[in-house]
Amino acid sequence: MLVAVTICGTLQYLVLELTLNYGDEGLGDPSNPNYDSWYNFEYKVLGGVITGVILPIFNVVYQMLARVLTRWENHRREVKHTDALVVKFFVVESFNAYFSLFYIAFVKENIYHLSVQLGSMIATKFIVDQFVEYGFPALLNRLKKGRKRWYMNRAGVSSHHAGRKGFLTEEEASFEQSTLPQVRDLYLEYAEMCIQYGYLVMFAPVFPVCFLLAAANNVQEIRGDLMKIVYLGRRPVPRAAKDIGVWYVFLKLFTFVACFTNAGII
Repeated sequence: MLVAVTICGTLQYLVLELTLNYGDEGLGDPSNPNYDSWYNFEYKVLGGVITGVILPIFNVVYQMLARVLTRWENHRREVKHTDALVVKFFVVESFNAYFSLFYIAFVKENIYHLSVQLGSMIATKFIVDQFVEYGFPALLNRLKKGRKRWYMNRAGVSSHHAGRKGFLTEEEASFEQSTLPQVRDLYLEYAEMCIQYGYLVMFAPVFPVCFLLAAANNVQEIRGDLMKIVYLGRRPVPRAAKDIGVWYVFLKLFTFVACFTNAGII
């Protein structure tokens, strides 16, 4: 896991250096008397877009590694297992999600670049997450139904029997549910919301519009999760929980760190 984090951090650093400094010739430096805030603006946006695409790819790798390592620990209780899995996965994901922003804010000390990076990262993350969570499963579901319809037509099953909707028996409905993919783990949903919360509270002064993007994302999440549970995945089994677990600790930590990051930025 440490190797994967190092690779991802190195890639982000190279992307930042290449895109933020490409062709600036000093005009992108606020200390320059001839400073032009829009100079090579497209390259700065490209840096955030590339970072927003890299992160989900590496998050899949981190998730797989965290699952394996947590399984080897052989926890006796499911709560302990989940907490250990969340800590391994989310600590690494948080580092990668905020590395570029902290680097630009406190090493490069360029608020304009930080604003562009944050805006492009949030917008890209929103688009990529929507496709991964809803677009890709919907596409697979359509392909699966098309293949099933093709096999039925090839076997000579009439369209009346192949396309019955609303007339499934309890056994048929259970079988249809079993063929759907399992809804992704709840800790991934929590991780997505916590990362978004960190973006908002720690770097809000440089890009106030991010609150509108987050609100639009939350509205889409509500409707998208409904569609995902009802149509695109198996119905999850409800389980009682006394609280949100270790996620509350991460939220308090982000709030505490935000006091210092906002003070440093302002």
